[in-house]
Amino acid sequence: MKKLIFFIIPVIIIGLLGFLLYKNGTYDQIRYLLKSPCDQPIEYSIGTIDPEFNLSQDELRVNIQKATAIWEDVAQKNL
Repeated sequence: MKKLIFFIIPVIIIGLLGFLLYKNGTYDQIRYLLKSPCDQPIEYSIGTIDPEFNLSQDELRVNIQKATAIWEDVAQKNL
């Protein structure tokens, strides 16, 4: 009986705290703070390319798309 009480009381307390956090909107605030930087893609544009790389803008674009596909596959996100 003692073990049951020591189990039920923490469960009730945790449940009440969870309900209060969710009810007051704190849950959404915590979720916003824990958001990953990779959750939203960053837009970019190609500027000038250093001639020492011997790459055209089209070649660079293709290489970027290949690299992006590899990272998106691993991360399981739209990067």
